[in-house]
Amino acid sequence: MLSFETLIQQKLDYAQRQNVNDKQKIDDFQRIVDESLQRTNSLLTNVQTYELTCEQLREQNQTIQHEYDQLLSTVSNLKTEIDKLQNEKQQMSQLQEQVLNRIKQDIEIKTNNQEENLLNTRLQQSVEELNSIMKDCIKQTELTNGTPAHIANLTKLEILYRQLQQRHQYDLEQHFAITESLRIKAKDAQNDVQKLERQCEEMRSKFHEEQIKSAAKIAELESKLRNADTTTVLTRLLPSATLENRLKEEEERTQQLRNWTNKLTEKIENIQKQMVTEKKEYEEKMEEMRKAFRDSRNECDAFEKRLEAAHEEQQKSLNEFKEKVNKVEEFI
Repeated sequence: MLSFETLIQQKLDYAQRQNVNDKQKIDDFQRIVDESLQRTNSLLTNVQTYELTCEQLREQNQTIQHEYDQLLSTVSNLKTEIDKLQNEKQQMSQLQEQVLNRIKQDIEIKTNNQEENLLNTRLQQSVEELNSIMKDCIKQTELTNGTPAHIANLTKLEILYRQLQQRHQYDLEQHFAITESLRIKAKDAQNDVQKLERQCEEMRSKFHEEQIKSAAKIAELESKLRNADTTTVLTRLLPSATLENRLKEEEERTQQLRNWTNKLTEKIENIQKQMVTEKKEYEEKMEEMRKAFRDSRNECDAFEKRLEAAHEEQQKSLNEFKEKVNKVEEFI
């Protein structure tokens, strides 16, 4: 009997110990489950945070993509403007060549006067200097392929470049107008001189012919006077105009021709003086234009420095943008 009770008690003790062990295992399992739930909740929180971060990054990526598209559009527009400016530069070069060709054609008209030849030589040197300055200025105003990063800076630089372009165009138009005016005046003056020279030559020829005729008539009358008797001579001279009156008329005509010749000579000298004065004025205007072109060249140098600085800023901005894009791609 005691052994049976002892056996039952042992079984009960064993069952209790087993129950305690099971409770410990259940507690351990519950603790593991709680930890797993905590980890799961933490992971869910992290996933939600990551989703929000990804959404923000997507929005930032869309914003960056939109800005990048705007930059591409701006670059495309700037390339179009650069092409237009290059076309305008070619037109300026053609206009410059036309102006220089016309100036050279005007300079090629030479006279036998040494002073005018010297002035033409100086004018040719001035034109060559102007040609060199204009070519240097055009070379220095060429745009590079790079474009600034900031649109505000682009607008300011574009306005500055267009102002320089308009100033060069205005200087060229003024130079062309002055050259054309001087060429027309020189041509008109040359035509007037040639016309006056022809008229003077005709007057001289007529005067020479009249002198020959008068000398022949006088010689004929003197011969007749020597050969004729006094009665016959008086009879022939009294009814008509006297020889002295005819000689006076011839002298008056000769004096008129001399006065006309003097007026023509004076007019030719005045035209030559006017041409010399206009050439001096032209040289002074050329000197002023050379100074203006030097100032423009200095402005172009400053403009190129600004373009280089803007290009560096644009390159820096592009590098930063690429780094941001790479980081976003790596993160995604």
